[in-house]
Amino acid sequence: MYAHNVNVNGTSTDILYVGTENGTFHAVNAATGVQIWSRQLGAEQTSCSDLPNQQFGITSTAVLDRGGSYGDRVYVVDGLAGCRRNTDVSE
Repeated sequence: MYAHNVNVNGTSTDILYVGTENGTFHAVNAATGVQIWSRQLGAEQTSCSDLPNQQFGITSTAVLDRGGSYGDRVYVVDGLAGCRRNTDVSE
C-alpha cells in the first residue's frame, strides 16, 4: 500500500507498506527504498505447500486511516487467528 506525505520525524515522506507471508510488516521510504520500520506480527504454520515456507502470515492489503480519532493509523490482519494490528503510520 502507498501513502503520500506521511510525517516521519518532521519530514513529509511517501511510504510503501508491505506485508509478507512470514508475518513481517514493513514501512519503506518509497523514494529511497530505505526501511523506516518493521514489525513481526506473526504467522501460522500450515501444511499448504502453496504458501512460502508453508506459513500463512499477512496475505491482504493493509488499510490506512488518516486523521482518525487516534491519529493516522495503519491496520493489517496477521496470520495468527486473524488478529487486527494497528500502529501509527510513521512509527
